[in-house]
Amino acid sequence: MIYDYYKEMRTRNKKNKLHLLAIVIPLFILLSIAAGIYTEIVQLNELGNFSGVFLTNLKFKFLFSGLTFAVVFLIFFITNKVIKKNYNRHIAAELEESKPFINGPIALLFACIAALLMKDFFYEKALLFFNSVNFGKVDPLLHLDVGFYIFTRPLLYSLYEAFSSLWMVLILYTLAYYFILGILSLEKISKGSFSFESEKLRPIIKHNLINLAIFFFIKAFSFVFQKQDLLYSSFEDVRGAGFTDVNVWLNYYSIAPFILLGIVGFALTFIWKGKYKNAAVSIAIYPAIWFIVSISASLVQSIFVGTSVPKYENEFFKNNINMTREAYGIDKITVKNFPAVHEVSPELLEKNKDTKNNIRIVDYNSTLINNNQLQTIKSFYTFKDGDVINYKVDGKEMPVFIAAREIERKNLPNKTYLSTRFKYTHGYGVAINPMNKVNKAGQVDFIIGDLEDNRAKIKQPELYYGENTSDYVMVNATNNVSEFDYDGVKTTRYTGTGGIKLSLVNRLLFSFKYADYTMLISSLINKDTTLLLNRQIIERAEKALPFLSIDKDPYIIIGDDGKLKWIIDAYTSSNNYPYAQDMDVKSLGNINYVRNSVKILLDAYDGSMKCYITDKKDPLIQVYKKIYPQIFSEEEMPEDVKRYMKYPEFLFRIQTEMLNRYHMTADNVDDFISNNGKWVISKHFTGIEKEEVAEIEPFYNSIKLPEGVSEKEEFVLMRTFSPVGVEKHNMAARTGRSKAGRS
Repeated sequence: MIYDYYKEMRTRNKKNKLHLLAIVIPLFILLSIAAGIYTEIVQLNELGNFSGVFLTNLKFKFLFSGLTFAVVFLIFFITNKVIKKNYNRHIAAELEESKPFINGPIALLFACIAALLMKDFFYEKALLFFNSVNFGKVDPLLHLDVGFYIFTRPLLYSLYEAFSSLWMVLILYTLAYYFILGILSLEKISKGSFSFESEKLRPIIKHNLINLAIFFFIKAFSFVFQKQDLLYSSFEDVRGAGFTDVNVWLNYYSIAPFILLGIVGFALTFIWKGKYKNAAVSIAIYPAIWFIVSISASLVQSIFVGTSVPKYENEFFKNNINMTREAYGIDKITVKNFPAVHEVSPELLEKNKDTKNNIRIVDYNSTLINNNQLQTIKSFYTFKDGDVINYKVDGKEMPVFIAAREIERKNLPNKTYLSTRFKYTHGYGVAINPMNKVNKAGQVDFIIGDLEDNRAKIKQPELYYGENTSDYVMVNATNNVSEFDYDGVKTTRYTGTGGIKLSLVNRLLFSFKYADYTMLISSLINKDTTLLLNRQIIERAEKALPFLSIDKDPYIIIGDDGKLKWIIDAYTSSNNYPYAQDMDVKSLGNINYVRNSVKILLDAYDGSMKCYITDKKDPLIQVYKKIYPQIFSEEEMPEDVKRYMKYPEFLFRIQTEMLNRYHMTADNVDDFISNNGKWVISKHFTGIEKEEVAEIEPFYNSIKLPEGVSEKEEFVLMRTFSPVGVEKHNMAARTGRSKAGRS
């Protein structure tokens, strides 16, 4: 044989390259993951030391990914061992052949796939499970604490789903592996060198039967969850278990696990003995029982319940009413009937002078348009949004419209890298006008308006963080580069504590993160240059607190220290509250429990955040505080922030929508069933010719509620209702009292 040196070298070089790739590719992946974790931690620490949330989540992700990997690898490794043993001992021995078995790599592949699929599947549920608390309220059917359904059941159900799916895959995998081995041995089998004796196939049949038996054992647990699922079923258009569910399906799900296990036991015994007909009959019993129960449930519903709903469903409607009102916090409403006033007298007006003087005469949309026409001052400013808050003017509190003046990137005089990243970095100040008066020209009367006014009345008017700041900028560049200040001529330099110092490592990582390679090579950046990112305040709050739902309508205030601060509402929510009516809410999804448990205070200058728990009775926020103890401030909320707190419109909308029907209590169950007392949100005309109407939006007002409900004017959120079918839109009302923080 002639030795081919060059061929040998080519083969060796090829192997070396493959070995190098085998090292480089995993190393690159690991470095990318490490870089991603580092940049995430750096950003979260810049937000205000919120990296603890990320690290806690990451720890549980790794834990459950590791457990999943180990369990799946072990199961498939053992399965492959058993398949190999059965084939070699009973099939290959007679065929006088041996086949290579791939064991470890296959088990490794399945384990890696499972670990990747499960990395986000368990960790949130596990965190809630291990830190769960009781609600102190039990469901009316199974009498388990509500905390079980919100904190415990989701993890248990996920574990059941995971094991059930895993074992179904294992059953199919085992059958496929034996089938493929049979196909590979088909040639020798067809030549008659193998006889199908039951004794030889028994271990293979036994292996598959054991897999099937384990699957049905796992499946038996599903009936426990199906019994609990009755609390989330529906009857007569409301959520929960009705008469048929409780009296038919509940009993069936209680005994079904024992029926299933018994049937499986008999079927396996018959199969073991070769009595396949008896096994088939045994298996057929289960669907037959389910069919009989389904027919029985339909007959009970149509013959009994359907003909007399109030008689049979009364108790279950009460369960739905009580649990729904609790879940949405509308059971705390105090109902007051105010006498109708048919004639407005001068004495009545004088008695309620402050309420009369605070009547809103300025429209929200018109004010925002007016601001953008009169108060932007420079073309590169804009007012994206505005809010109504309570504000003290000349010693008296009144509702005012406040809007932040922010940078509008598309209107910059030039859009060079220098301008967009170093020069035009921030907005400037606010515009404030009362909602109850206009000036002599009939225009908005500004309390704080133009740029000089802001400069005089606000200690720190620069807005680096806002609703319209979705980009990143760099401040404190080289000495010859300063930021344009309020008028686009004067300059300033950032003195805040926010941002990330652009060290060489940070420049490298963030330039790749944002595909901004100018950042990497720019000579304008020095050791003091700071990168300000995550400046859009809603996104900033969502990044810091991913476990909460963030209100999309924050509002800005002027603190007693003369600084501009954003107040952002945050919510806990769930769709697992038993018997409570669910609703689809934009940004929350499908929910049936909600609380406004957190207020976030975000500094408009340096982006620092503080989170205050405002509903300490909410079990969900109690659990989150246990999971992330470092996140929520133990300090008392500042008085100036308390003064500006208001009832959130987002939550009020949810509650008022639910109040359409659930203003009725369990004492009014007959009216509830018949919809006699149902309300709709009152409407107003939006067009003249076609008489187009729209629902009246919630609105803030400063009024003194009658009949001793309040001693002085309060800043309240209002919405009006009309009885269903009343074309004249006779109105009822609900108010959310902002300072008390209750509805």
